[in-house]
Amino acid sequence: MLTEQERSRLRRVITCQSNKGGVGKTSISTNEAGVLAEAGYKVLLIDLDPQGDVADDLGYRGTEADDGGAALFNAIAMDQPLVPVKNVRPNLDVVPAGRRTAMLIDHIHGETLRGQDVSETLARRLLDIADQYDVILMDTPPGEGTIQTLALVAARWILIPTQPDDSSLRGISSLADRVVAVRPKNPELAVLGVVLFPVAKSGTRILADTRSMLEAIMGGVAPVFAATIRQAQASGVNARRRGQLAIELARDADEQEPWYKVLRAAKDAPADATTAKRGVRIADSANSLAGDYLRLTEEILTTLAAHERAQAATEAGA
Repeated sequence: MLTEQERSRLRRVITCQSNKGGVGKTSISTNEAGVLAEAGYKVLLIDLDPQGDVADDLGYRGTEADDGGAALFNAIAMDQPLVPVKNVRPNLDVVPAGRRTAMLIDHIHGETLRGQDVSETLARRLLDIADQYDVILMDTPPGEGTIQTLALVAARWILIPTQPDDSSLRGISSLADRVVAVRPKNPELAVLGVVLFPVAKSGTRILADTRSMLEAIMGGVAPVFAATIRQAQASGVNARRRGQLAIELARDADEQEPWYKVLRAAKDAPADATTAKRGVRIADSANSLAGDYLRLTEEILTTLAAHERAQAATEAGA
């Protein structure tokens, strides 16, 4: 079990986790990492999902940066140092996932059957590099217990994304059971907050009802963040296809031709001109979506700072 001093060095390790798929774990992890990095924080983003969708959000799928999870596998299974890919964005390093991450899950299962407890391995690899980063974020797969446990034992905080539906709310309860199971190894683990994703503009009543239910479920233990991530399918598709984060997509949207000029150019274009020649227009919702992530990042940082002030006051009074 890690010592209290070792745990203090992992105080800004956050796992984005839910037992329900499709609730925005990867989108929130990558966009929060990108916003923090652009604000000058040194950030490490660890992809623990074998699908490796972080690679699509950050645009490194199929490049030299995409090791398919080899660095993570070597660190956990081969007891080697964890070596991130540097500067996928300025101030943002990444540990990719992929085929080797699936192999890692099989390895952990095998070690468990042999009576070996490897649940602290990721935490100990992070201790070697945690001092290099202001924030470490982890994206996890839904319902995969071995990887979720690795992340929960390594993390100080859990960020829980959820959709405004009953199935997603039940996923929070099942996640709570896993948290209880790992608490003997990580007594510092706590929920940082809950994020609603995605939220339809027309769903005001549903949003209010869901927020009330979530607040009852959390029982004051952690906030349901005021910032929500809107339902913006077109911008989400644009971003992933372009390998861009919401804030990057918004900047490109600001630089594209106004829609009326595009229509005028189409009207005056030769008969054989095609929309492909003019390119795909970025959705108008790009700026609003980027604003959602900026507000969520601000709220996360404010919550972290409040917890850290309270901890410092407690230690000063001890």
